[in-house]
Amino acid sequence: MTCKHSGVILTEKDRHFVNEKKYNNCVLCLVNARGPMTQEEIGEYLGLSKMRISQIEKRALEKFNKRMKKNL
Repeated sequence: MTCKHSGVILTEKDRHFVNEKKYNNCVLCLVNARGPMTQEEIGEYLGLSKMRISQIEKRALEKFNKRMKKNL
């Protein structure tokens, strides 16, 4: 499975940018190729700590749960 950015090299202004030319600088291509990653691996690609990734994940899950409850 490839993402819509396959074959296109993204730049820092693009929403799905990650500094990894092997994957067209696209985080979606990276995830499609590598599969599930640990928080530590994600942090390495994004230049963030494992703790910061954990904080972002927690906040995203809170937002998701809030929207799910609102739609019930």
